[in-house]
Amino acid sequence: MQKSVFQVISQRLKKVDFKLNPEYVFKDEKVQFDIDLKTDTNRHAEKPMAEVSLTLSLFQKTNDAPFVCDVVYQGLFTWEKGTPADHIEKYLSCNAPALLYSYIRPLITSLTTMSNLPPLTLPFMNFQSEDKKNGKHK
Repeated sequence: MQKSVFQVISQRLKKVDFKLNPEYVFKDEKVQFDIDLKTDTNRHAEKPMAEVSLTLSLFQKTNDAPFVCDVVYQGLFTWEKGTPADHIEKYLSCNAPALLYSYIRPLITSLTTMSNLPPLTLPFMNFQSEDKKNGKHK
């Protein structure tokens, strides 16, 4: 196995907004996920690095949900000089958000548990199906 040319220097939780819906009535059926993901990338002008932010919004488009939540998670990424531009684009549009999402998933599970809700585990996401025009993921 070989070390990747793409590395994460640091990562952090930038924002969490979690609000319970006191009018929500629990049902026996599974909760239907309403997930919106958006990536924002800011590349450094001179150094081979970029800050990538992944914003996750849960249940923003429905009134029939146990809670609403917004999370912004950031990572600072770097790559070796001479890395082909198409590789860098793939790293920043696929690998970086997927890595940041892996930090958000257990956070949502913890927040729901701490709120006396059944633990909610977010599904895995395919970051290769990104709509590159607006940074949204499907």
